[in-house]
Amino acid sequence: MHNRLTILLTLKDRHPYTLRWLKWANSQECPFQIVIADGSGDETAKSYLTHEHTNNLKLEYIRYNYDETLRHHFHKLQDVLSRIDTKYTIQTDNDDFLLFNRLLDSVSVLDRSGSGTFYTRPQYRIGFDVSRGGNGVNIDDMLYPRKR
Repeated sequence: MHNRLTILLTLKDRHPYTLRWLKWANSQECPFQIVIADGSGDETAKSYLTHEHTNNLKLEYIRYNYDETLRHHFHKLQDVLSRIDTKYTIQTDNDDFLLFNRLLDSVSVLDRSGSGTFYTRPQYRIGFDVSRGGNGVNIDDMLYPRKR
């Protein structure tokens, strides 16, 4: 487990994205601590924290009141960030896929350079075409790739 960076995953409903994100992180054996700050309207996301979806992850789940307004959301952020004590933190939403090997590279560069603050590298856009009407296309293989 890499102990220099924590991934902060903020949630507000959109449960299929949350499940897909957890399956992605688990399939890639994410080496970082993941803190989930859940401001959803129900506890569906918590029900996804099963061994099947998280056996390769180190997770901390924190349930917050519903993010009814931006004020609620920012209060959640303030609280959860005060709980994280690693040198680096990255905040992500459940519709963003992180390339964990690239994060490891970034942390190494930051440690060597002595910089304490950074903006993430440009996003990679990975396109795929499902317009063939499903002929030979397995959507699950694209959305839930195998390890590495």
